[in-house]
Amino acid sequence: MKKFPITAYVGAAVLIAASGWSAGAQTLLYQDTFNADGSLGNATELSQLAGLNASQIAPQSGGSAEVITGNQLSFTLAGGATTSEMRFNIAGQLSTGAAPNLFDWSAGTGGADILAAGGFTVSFDWIAGDTTSGNWIFFTLGNGGDISYSSLRVLNSTTEGGILLKNSGQQQIFSGGSQIGSGSYTPSGTSHVVSITYGLTSWAAGSPVTMSAVVDGNAAGSAAFNLNATAGQYFDIGTYGNNNNLIDNFTVTTVPEPSSWAIMAGGFVLLFVARRFRMMQS
Repeated sequence: MKKFPITAYVGAAVLIAASGWSAGAQTLLYQDTFNADGSLGNATELSQLAGLNASQIAPQSGGSAEVITGNQLSFTLAGGATTSEMRFNIAGQLSTGAAPNLFDWSAGTGGADILAAGGFTVSFDWIAGDTTSGNWIFFTLGNGGDISYSSLRVLNSTTEGGILLKNSGQQQIFSGGSQIGSGSYTPSGTSHVVSITYGLTSWAAGSPVTMSAVVDGNAAGSAAFNLNATAGQYFDIGTYGNNNNLIDNFTVTTVPEPSSWAIMAGGFVLLFVARRFRMMQS
C-alpha cells in the first residue's frame, strides 16, 4: 500500500490537535484498505477490516468477480458483463438468489450511532479508467434486499438513494429509479477523493434524507428524498462500462457532531491535500 509522507501525518495531527477536535466526534463504522491481494473477501482482507461493524461484515462480489490487486479493489468486468459491484454481507453468510444475507446498516449499535450523529459519510479513493468517457462508478443506499443484477443498481426502483459519478465529470443522483439531482466535478486527472454524505435522523419509512457528494474537495451536487425502508438499508458500490475502475480506502463513518464541523475544517483541508499528494506519487 502506498504511504503518506510523514510530514503530512505530522502536519494534520498538529492542525487537528490545535483545533481541539476530539477523536470521539465521529464513529468509524467500517474501513477496508484492501491491503490483501487476491479475491474480494479473502481471509487476510477480512482480518484487516476496521470499525464498529467490521466483525459483522464480509464484502462480496456481485455481477463479476472483483479482485484486489496492487492493494486496490479492481472492478473487473468479465464474460461480457457491463456492471460489477461490491456488496456487504453478514459475516459468514454469502448471498444467493434465495437468501440475500445482506448486512443491514440501519440495525444495531451502528444504525443507532448514525441517527444520533445525524447521518453518515462514505469516502473512498477512486482511480478512473479515463477522464472523457460516460462510464461511471456508483454508490447506493437501500435496495430492498434485491441482489439481482438484471438492471443497474443505481437505476433500480428498489434503490433508496444512489449516485453515479461519470469519468467525464458529470454526476447524477437517483431515488426509486428516477433522477432527482445532478452536478459535476472537474476531472483534472484520473485519481479522485470521493465523499458522499447522507443526512438523516430516522430510518422509518417516509423519513427525509439529504444527500451530497464532494469530489476532490469540491461540491459535486446534492439532492433530497424520503426513505421507503421496505427491507433494511443496504449498501452497494460498483462500476458500469469500464474495466479499469479501482477504489481504495473505503470508509464509512458517522457524520461529525454539529459542534465539531467548524473546528475540523482546517484539519480536513490538510488531510485532503495529503491524500492527493500520496495518490499523485503512485
